[in-house]
Amino acid sequence: MRVRALTGTERDALEASTLQGKGKNKDINLANFRAKLCSRAIVDEQGKRLFGDEDITALGKKSAGALAKVYDAAAELSGISEADVDELTKNSVSDPSGSSGSN
Repeated sequence: MRVRALTGTERDALEASTLQGKGKNKDINLANFRAKLCSRAIVDEQGKRLFGDEDITALGKKSAGALAKVYDAAAELSGISEADVDELTKNSVSDPSGSSGSN
């Protein structure tokens, strides 16, 4: 097992997978975000993913400590910081009035 960096396209797909809803009613769902990143970054010696999207729920049920170690490595390699995750949630538009709450 190896942990690799995501490509730009893969990172965009990961971030897009957190979006729910359409138009101005988009919301961010970070459920299993760590497992989603890990499933994309854990590969075999040939660089082939060991976990598919269908494995994300099961991967999320693994040891939190082990998952955190892999997540931290994958996030660092992929240039994903806690600030990036915070930015995802900050850009969520969940207010039905369309107001972001800031002026």
